[in-house]
Amino acid sequence: MQYPLYGTTMFSVSYRGYWSYGNSLILGVNCEGIILIKPDDKFVLYEFRYAEVESIMLDPSDSFITISLNRHTTTSTTSAADQQRCFVFETAQKNEIGSLIVSYYPALSNWITENEVPAKKSKGITNEDRVRLHHNLVVCRRHLVDAELLRKPQDPSGGFLRNTLTPSVQASAGEASGRAR
Repeated sequence: MQYPLYGTTMFSVSYRGYWSYGNSLILGVNCEGIILIKPDDKFVLYEFRYAEVESIMLDPSDSFITISLNRHTTTSTTSAADQQRCFVFETAQKNEIGSLIVSYYPALSNWITENEVPAKKSKGITNEDRVRLHHNLVVCRRHLVDAELLRKPQDPSGGFLRNTLTPSVQASAGEASGRAR
């Protein structure tokens, strides 16, 4: 693939373990899987398809995210002998990473608890709110007509466009003279 990181959302993480690549990494999440990337040269260290990931776990008290792999997973970049089965990362963006992974692969949503479910938007507006907003709209329209910025329609038998408030002649002339200056 010419651009292996194309379409990948990258998160700066710290690896909590021992290996020769250093602790500072970039965890990439895309539609195909999870990618571990060296930050200095953007070299892809490991690449895991979502089907190879057994589970993800987000620590509720700390900033840790744990990615566990299936037992029989082999990737193109590593041999089965030196492959790890579990990766622990520390990042403040653990919830964003977990949510993005679940949006691509819902089978990994076992980490979501009731506290972490995104809040559903409720209807927030009641009939009393609607009545209050309508009253405020009528009052504002009345002030615009009283200030002679808008005028009432002359023909009440017209359709919707004919019954809307239109700019008054004085307001239009004032705007035109203001533009001419």
